[in-house]
Amino acid sequence: MKIAYVSTLRSSSWGGSEELWYQSAEEAIKRNFEIGVFVYEWPEEPSKLSRLRNKGAFIHKRKRTHSLLRRIVEKIAVGISGKSPYRFNPYKDLVTFKPDIVVVTDGSTYYTANDAGLSYVLLHYFKGIPL
Repeated sequence: MKIAYVSTLRSSSWGGSEELWYQSAEEAIKRNFEIGVFVYEWPEEPSKLSRLRNKGAFIHKRKRTHSLLRRIVEKIAVGISGKSPYRFNPYKDLVTFKPDIVVVTDGSTYYTANDAGLSYVLLHYFKGIPL
């Protein structure tokens, strides 16, 4: 079984919800589940994230901010197509990982609801709608 942990915490590299999913991920690794962790990129990697990597977890870090050029191109693409361009979606690797279960931890109220890229991938992936 493959389990993906997606953290939407963007105010710091580690928090209370990370402690909880970390414990779950450790237990899942002991039971030979394949683990993917999807977090924001920080200058310093939290030690527990490094421990999961050393135990075989796939770690994907997405950028917290994007260049002005990329944001302009995305806005134009959305304006033309009327939908979010998948090739710019920071959660593409979540789809590539092909999890059986996705655990999303909200870093703060409404982070997940306001993350159009994550919502798009989750809605399409679990409903089987082509991305």
